[in-house]
Amino acid sequence: MYKVLVVDDETLIRKRIIFGFDWESWGYQVVSEAGNGPDALEILEREAIDVAIVDIAMPDMNGIELVREIRRRNYPIEVIFLTGHSNFEYAKEAMAEGVYYYILKPLDEAEFSATLGKLANKMDKEQERERTMLNLKESRDHINLFLKCKFFSDLFHARIGIEEDELKEKLEQQGVRLHNGYRVVVIKIEKDQDSELNIKQELDRMLQFLTGKMPGLQNIITLYDVLDDCIILFIDISENPSLMQPQRCMELFKPVCSGMEGTEYACVRAGISREVKSTEIVSDGYEEALTALQNTMMHEEKVLEYGMLLPFLEKKFRISSAQKGELRREVESGGLEETARKLKKIFSDIGEEKVGYSEFSQTVKQIFYLLSEIAFESNLDIKGYMDGYSNLETALLGIKSIDGMYAWLYGIAEKIIASREFFRKRGQNIELVYKVKQYIMDNYWNQELTLTDISDYLHVTPPYLSGSFKKAVGMSVTQYVSMIRLEKAKEILCSRGMDVRSTAEQVGYSDEYYFSRCFKKYFGVSPSSVIRINNFD
Repeated sequence: MYKVLVVDDETLIRKRIIFGFDWESWGYQVVSEAGNGPDALEILEREAIDVAIVDIAMPDMNGIELVREIRRRNYPIEVIFLTGHSNFEYAKEAMAEGVYYYILKPLDEAEFSATLGKLANKMDKEQERERTMLNLKESRDHINLFLKCKFFSDLFHARIGIEEDELKEKLEQQGVRLHNGYRVVVIKIEKDQDSELNIKQELDRMLQFLTGKMPGLQNIITLYDVLDDCIILFIDISENPSLMQPQRCMELFKPVCSGMEGTEYACVRAGISREVKSTEIVSDGYEEALTALQNTMMHEEKVLEYGMLLPFLEKKFRISSAQKGELRREVESGGLEETARKLKKIFSDIGEEKVGYSEFSQTVKQIFYLLSEIAFESNLDIKGYMDGYSNLETALLGIKSIDGMYAWLYGIAEKIIASREFFRKRGQNIELVYKVKQYIMDNYWNQELTLTDISDYLHVTPPYLSGSFKKAVGMSVTQYVSMIRLEKAKEILCSRGMDVRSTAEQVGYSDEYYFSRCFKKYFGVSPSSVIRINNFD
């Protein structure tokens, strides 16, 4: 609805205009009235008005003088003049002030309606044009920002080769003054649920938090690493001396990360490089910040600076061949308590030593590969024991603590032991398991697929099917269906160019948001990110 102000010194005419017509049917709403020019100006000072209907012949300040003052004050409103036959010459003068709509008194409803219709059509087109221009500007800005982010992302991930001099020139063009010292900050944001990425919105929000928590922050360059889903900041230390000291730098960024949590973000962590100069900002600075970010889990901190981590990064940690042999024997012999104790000892040592993330991840890989060997030798598919993660790298990304990683690996060992015991006592019910898997492969797309459907097809009871399948495969039938659906979804997203909703429906999910949460838990990346990365390539 366009908002209307009626200005006429004759009360009866003013009330006739206000109450004599069906304004809403024309797309208008009369929100105020005035009996003279000065009162109208007071209303325009405090209210947003779209259209003013003004009588030309008014005492003290006539309609022409009122419009001149409106234009002088730059009020963005349209004006319709009311004029009598005797003072029609005023209308010509009004055109010089940009008023092209006038209505003769006494008012004729058909003429009045036609004039208002023309004006509404004009304002609709102007608003559409403004929206179009704004969208074009935002689209252009977004494209330019995306190309800028892509350039840096290519450099970070060594996707392009570039000569030193050319690199310096391009960095200078992006506002990176190479003779100054910089800190590189990599910030990882995890959302509560998957949503379409708006790079500009994410970067604007980050700048808002930064300037709110660190007033006076200057010469900061914000980027988004599309491949790693990280926000990257280049901060000029020469213009932000408070960031010179590592401890002070960490203290400044902690409230930024904490402040961003609790909105739509579930977890925000940051890694900070040491001071870097010249083209090192692309290689050394980024790698240092990324390493610091990875180690936030190990030290249970939201923010870490690379230089303060060096003593821990230099530490070495390996599990011995004897420890691996003992762990293997306990799993193969079904010793749950001893398996738990030996795993707990390894992870307790990691925590006490405070080793770097690289050593931690190498240790995790050794244990995982050991368990994978045992599963393979026992004809077991370890993927069914991984608690919804598609692979080890996904688990390393998704599990946020040392204790959490211990629990995950112990859970795998526990399921392997249980499955080996099941097969030993009851034999391998391969035929039943095979038929269940085949039925699921043929029907995973069906949103209504249930355990009862499968048991009816195989002529067994649901409890028997559920228990037998879980003991043999290491996961429930429902979990296996989810795994198959997610694997198929990944294939579709990577090859067919479908959007998230269509993909969810095609693999058997009726709720795209639930599908997105399951997908991110399983693969460690959201479905929209998979689409974005494929488009990026």
